[in-house]
Amino acid sequence: MAKKDEVKDMVLTDEIKRKLFGMSISSKGIMFECSVPIEGVPEQFHPSFNLQTLTVSEVRDLKAQEYSVDTYSEITRKHIVGWKNLIDTSTGEFVDFIGDSGGCDKDIYDQFPDTLKIYLSNELIKLSIV
Repeated sequence: MAKKDEVKDMVLTDEIKRKLFGMSISSKGIMFECSVPIEGVPEQFHPSFNLQTLTVSEVRDLKAQEYSVDTYSEITRKHIVGWKNLIDTSTGEFVDFIGDSGGCDKDIYDQFPDTLKIYLSNELIKLSIV
């Protein structure tokens, strides 16, 4: 077993963090990139979202209570911390990420189709509950 001083000298990579997640404390969650697979669309156009996983206490709260769809949607919005390749299909323009420590901009998130919101909620829960 490694001693505390030996562990301090090691580099805690994102890969190691992901493997430790669910087996250790996570007070702030870990950021994951989540690409949305879209059949028949070239990969460079697939939107990709940065999701901050739920904390251990948030997971505990989710398991202890029944929430409405709107509450799950709001939880998901608050855990979106960035994105790439989100395209406004009516204009062809890329949508810039707008957000802060409270998640992505609510007005933009409210424009997401329900299928995308459900996909992101499912991914967030899957990534957060190991």
